Amino acid sequence: MKEDPDLVAESLQSQISAFLIEQSVIRLIGAVERRLEEDLDIDKSQLVAEDWDTLTDQMLETIQAGFGRRHKRLIGENGNGQIPKDRKGG
Repeated sequence: MKEDPDLVAESLQSQISAFLIEQSVIRLIGAVERRLEEDLDIDKSQLVAEDWDTLTDQMLETIQAGFGRRHKRLIGENGNGQIPKDRKGG
């Protein structure tokens, strides 16, 4: 540390930067999960290593897949989902 304080500062800066990015990703995923009221099953540690464009693409794919599952459950493929069944029964 005494021999090369710039090296220590550089290392510390990269560690802090990595920590802040990790926290941002975790908070982003948590916010989306709370809003959708659904667990996205995303590997947070894997996403931290990716760049923001890749992170965005993976988040959107996961969200679209979740909406697809929700649509299938509520509407169904042939009108046999929860909503059509409830309408027929009521």
